[in-house]
Amino acid sequence: MDVNVLRVMNALKQRSDAGQLKYGTTTERTDLSLRDWLQHLQEELLDAAVYVERLKSEPGEEAESPGVRLIADERRRQVEVEEWDAGHDDAQRSGAMRRAAACYAAFAGQHRAAPPEWPWGFGSWKPKDEIRDLVRAGALIAAEIDRLKRQEREGE
Repeated sequence: MDVNVLRVMNALKQRSDAGQLKYGTTTERTDLSLRDWLQHLQEELLDAAVYVERLKSEPGEEAESPGVRLIADERRRQVEVEEWDAGHDDAQRSGAMRRAAACYAAFAGQHRAAPPEWPWGFGSWKPKDEIRDLVRAGALIAAEIDRLKRQEREGE
């Protein structure tokens, strides 16, 4: 049987046992009218709506910060438009991506010539505005982390 079905069955059993302890009865009771059962159902559903609203306000994958979203979008653009995929990134050695990220972060918003630490040709240094430069730095860090994680998996 599906493990998730088993989990639901177990949860139902636990819920039934807890209900019997708390209320001293089961849903097999006959003293409630249809209207009473509908009232209980409505109250349970309203509680569920409150729980959903509470959980929607929790930070998580769907509620990420604008900065995280911008970095993820930039990384996706780098892969899809620039074709800087895993193969491209894996060819970058000697910490080139982290040095590039450090340059964009350190000089964010400064329209200047490429710093001496810039790891690639000076024509590839393209500062924009402060936020855009920080987003590029974040995307480069993400690419470097992905590269290192791939390298780690290959070493296992």
